[in-house]
Amino acid sequence: MTEAMLPHGLRAFDDRTSHTTPERRLMLATIANAVADALGNGAVNRPVERDKVRREALAWFRAGSPDFQTVCHLAGLDPLNTRRAVLRYAASGKPMPASRRSNRSTNRTERKAA
Repeated sequence: MTEAMLPHGLRAFDDRTSHTTPERRLMLATIANAVADALGNGAVNRPVERDKVRREALAWFRAGSPDFQTVCHLAGLDPLNTRRAVLRYAASGKPMPASRRSNRSTNRTERKAA
């Protein structure tokens, strides 16, 4: 997950440069997927399903349930700040920023081949 995938308030660190555990990366990916779903940019293509997934993801952030809090803590994020940032970003109507990681990995592959 790259910082570009998260709303500004969640850009606590850049996991490309910090040393993170696989478990932390998994929890960050979980949050990134939920953010994408909450913004309507998840993997679901059909509009009816996308709306349902979006509502469920937003409900997960709004509720701040124990599982949400655990995922945040394991990801190294503050649950309250994470909730606020995601819900504020979702309410703004801004599209989710594009990931830059795919460009970087492509560039690394091209450099190695050269």
